[in-house]
Amino acid sequence: KVSAPDQISVLTALSACAVTENYDLANEVLQLARKGSLGRNAPPNEQMYNLVLTACSDPVQAKSLIREMRLTRRRRVGVVPPSLQTFTRAMVVCRKAKDLTSALELLEKSWHDGIKPDVYLYSSVIWTAAAVGDCNRAYFLIEEMKQNSCKPTIVS
Repeated sequence: KVSAPDQISVLTALSACAVTENYDLANEVLQLARKGSLGRNAPPNEQMYNLVLTACSDPVQAKSLIREMRLTRRRRVGVVPPSLQTFTRAMVVCRKAKDLTSALELLEKSWHDGIKPDVYLYSSVIWTAAAVGDCNRAYFLIEEMKQNSCKPTIVS
């Protein structure tokens, strides 16, 4: 008898997908976990979503994963809301794709979800603004950081 995979084996497989940036396979594994096809010992969790985001290179897909996580709050079981780390990983996707609009949208959603952005989240958006040449937006974000008691660092 072959036993179903556990959390560790699923996370290991997703880590391999993240390292190789194989989003399609990572997302397929996540969807199998969501459907319960991997067994009761491997329900979706935040780590799984974060690893799929690490494999992702498309801001539309990253926003879709965040939306999926946000929608889990409507269920009584299997709730996996996005965290500060999740939003930061999605921001990295936006930065790599030079998609400032998506980065700003995700920043707004983090506030809406009650997640106070930290220096890493802000820095990802600032780097995205710099990557697209929007110096005014980068400056505005630094000022917003200060107003929200988030001290800019040499990195931001």
